[in-house]
Amino acid sequence: MNKRYLAIVFAALAMAGTVSAQANPEFFKLDFTLKESEAGKIVNSRNYQMMVKSDENSNGTSAIRSGGKVPLNNGYVDVGVNIDVRRVTHISKDELSLDVTAEVSGAVEPGESQIRTSSPPIIRQARWNSTVLVPLRKALVIFSSDDATSKRVLQLEVTATPIH
Repeated sequence: MNKRYLAIVFAALAMAGTVSAQANPEFFKLDFTLKESEAGKIVNSRNYQMMVKSDENSNGTSAIRSGGKVPLNNGYVDVGVNIDVRRVTHISKDELSLDVTAEVSGAVEPGESQIRTSSPPIIRQARWNSTVLVPLRKALVIFSSDDATSKRVLQLEVTATPIH
């Protein structure tokens, strides 16, 4: 075999290895923490976890559903936490790009001045949707908003960790 032929074979193998490494998905653990604070103090914190695959060609969705039903006079209403993650892209060795949609809802008892049996619960709700850039292995607040029915603040934080 001549040297030129071997050089072409080695170059083709090297390119195939590069393409193969880029096409293989990588897996990440996403840890979400939902924090509720009032006057700067955390009054409630809940944790959620999912595994996702980095693949810019995929439109698949990873989802978390956690909640229950609250009875109302004319039926039930679903409350809880919904987190959807799509289009996970490993941007660099230290960052992920994620499309995240999150919804948080809950029922609050009416004030003491109202008679509980005649007043339905107040339903609190926050919805967020964005493409976010997340550093690996570092917690980042990706969404934050004031609660419309109280003086509380809701924050959703995420930490992305590679799975090896």
